[in-house]
Amino acid sequence: MDTQVEFKARSKKSGLEQLTRERIVLRTETCQLGPVVDGKRTHLSCNTPHGPAISVDNREKPPLPTRVIDLGTDGDSPRLYVPLLEHGLVIYADYVILRHCWGEGNASACTAKDNFHQRRRGFDMSLFPQAIPGAVAVTRALGQRYLFADAICIIQHKQGQNPTDWMQEAPRMGQYYQNALCTLAAAVASDSRGGFLVERLAEKYPVDPVSLGPWSDSSLVDQEPLEIFLQPIMPLWVNYVDFAPLYTRGWTLQERALSNRVVHFSRNAVYWECSEVQASEFLPAGLGRSFGSAFTIPANLSLFMKSLASSTVSKFGARKQQLCGNWFRLMCINSRSSLIRQLRESLTSRTL
Repeated sequence: MDTQVEFKARSKKSGLEQLTRERIVLRTETCQLGPVVDGKRTHLSCNTPHGPAISVDNREKPPLPTRVIDLGTDGDSPRLYVPLLEHGLVIYADYVILRHCWGEGNASACTAKDNFHQRRRGFDMSLFPQAIPGAVAVTRALGQRYLFADAICIIQHKQGQNPTDWMQEAPRMGQYYQNALCTLAAAVASDSRGGFLVERLAEKYPVDPVSLGPWSDSSLVDQEPLEIFLQPIMPLWVNYVDFAPLYTRGWTLQERALSNRVVHFSRNAVYWECSEVQASEFLPAGLGRSFGSAFTIPANLSLFMKSLASSTVSKFGARKQQLCGNWFRLMCINSRSSLIRQLRESLTSRTL
């Protein structure tokens, strides 16, 4: 179990609201609006609906998953919401989705046949591991009402039971991730009990450039001395996202690749990722090559695969190199997971 320092312990709610308002909401709205840059609209691939959608307030809204957590309004107790059971029709609305490592402490969060109807009336969030209340807090700070968390929203089967609901929901997970407003990635936690709203040290102890004093080149005449500064290094994506506990799990690759927008909650900073931008709370305009990941998720991957499937044979040759490049990048990311390492070690031991 992770032992983390709680996020903004002296003022958790205000700290989360400030981070959400100044960084996450602003970045989400920019991504949704798709501003025009150099005469071209950006973030088109981040805003293409996957499957049926309807327009609400001039924006496409996706269908809600089969079940979501309905947070209601301020003061309401969260409950399990099943639109088809309650209304007999599909409800179209924005929702947020949670990605986290279950670990051994997630049993209390699981919905089963024996507590399904009770959870539709409401549940006590204090009984759940920290990752779930954390996701609820962020979703509310984002101004959103609906949250999808697989442990709660998919009926879990016990040993010996028929996994009927899982078999129905598993094929829909790709669409759930693609249609979510954003994905909350609990990158810092290796277990759901540890939570992810930790007080980031780089945010708690901000650093500034340090003056090393004046400097001048003695070989140059009449040169004004220059002030030399030591620039502290920013928290690197490769350290706090690429090698975070969440991304040691093999199954997280597909969820990250399919999500239009991901907010990575790491030990030292909060990072943003969409098809066009990698950013952090320290560099909200974008990380660039110096601070970003060496192996990014291929932009527009799912749309590229769909267009590839509908292409004629003659067009495939022109796209073959792009497909191979995207596949290589995905394999580089996946090769770091514990699943692949275990498989590699197993195969190696068999050949010795």
